[in-house]
Amino acid sequence: MDSLHDVLHKVIGCLGRKRIVLITAAVLAPAVFAATVVLGMLLRRRNAALVAVPWAVLTLGLTAGALTVCGLLWHIINQWRMPLRRFQKTLTSAREGEVPMAELDAVTGPLAPLARQVKEILLDLRRQKVELSQAYAEMRQRIAQRTDAMERLIGSLRVQANRDALTGLFNRRMFDQHLATLVDQAQTGGTDLCLLMLDLDNFKVLNDTLGHAAGDEFLRSVGQIIRSTIRDQDLAFRYGGDEFAVVLPDAGRQAGLALGQRLISLIDGLGRTHKLPTSPGVSAGMATLSEVEQPYVQNLITTADKRLYAFKQARKRAHEGRAPAPHADGSGICPRAKAG
Repeated sequence: MDSLHDVLHKVIGCLGRKRIVLITAAVLAPAVFAATVVLGMLLRRRNAALVAVPWAVLTLGLTAGALTVCGLLWHIINQWRMPLRRFQKTLTSAREGEVPMAELDAVTGPLAPLARQVKEILLDLRRQKVELSQAYAEMRQRIAQRTDAMERLIGSLRVQANRDALTGLFNRRMFDQHLATLVDQAQTGGTDLCLLMLDLDNFKVLNDTLGHAAGDEFLRSVGQIIRSTIRDQDLAFRYGGDEFAVVLPDAGRQAGLALGQRLISLIDGLGRTHKLPTSPGVSAGMATLSEVEQPYVQNLITTADKRLYAFKQARKRAHEGRAPAPHADGSGICPRAKAG
């Protein structure tokens, strides 16, 4: 805006000065020339009266010429200088971010066409500003939508990476990561920890008889039973194909036995609903941190797995009628150590 104003000021100033000089020269030059000629002629005749009259006429002519020049100057000021000042004020307002359309409409005289052009430019700039603002808002909205979609996708992928797709329980990779962390936390806090291992019985019979769809539905139901039975602080995992694991932080033998007995009862009841010759069920084995030695994580898994296998064999023998069923109180899940 400063450059535009400077150019206008120089152009108009130049035009004004040239016009003043030309008008002044046009008015005064003939009068001075005529007065000089007349004065010379009169002086040669040495007639005082004749000299005074021309001088009076010359004075009146010069005065009239001066008044004419002043009138022309005033006309130029009104026609150029005042509109220029108004136009300068308008440009200053435009530079400060305002769009003074009313002031542009008020510009008259020779600057009026230029004011109209400036008005059109400012209107175009205003429209472009609105369009840019709208485009920026739309761009921000699209970016926000894409960011939200990406975050949901990342969250979904993270859940898929951490959880078993069929049962919704944590997967084996999460079991390997979390168990070591939970054992360290229990040792640091001086609390106990319980690991419960579960393995479905006669699951192959269900798959072979009713099909894999029925088998998948049974696994989903088992996962739901486990999720709805454990405590909020407990973590449940799908350990393998038909194997599950539950980690009970800050829990000892009695809490593990109670949970194991409850899960055996619920899952066995679910298996009996299929009306198969050999109903599917579940066996369990448990170990606590307080009864194992280093390396704690591996010994927890090994101890719980051995007890799971022993419990499964006891149930199999009982089903075949070769031995009594495991204890109804669930103690077979975690037999007490014999006194040495």
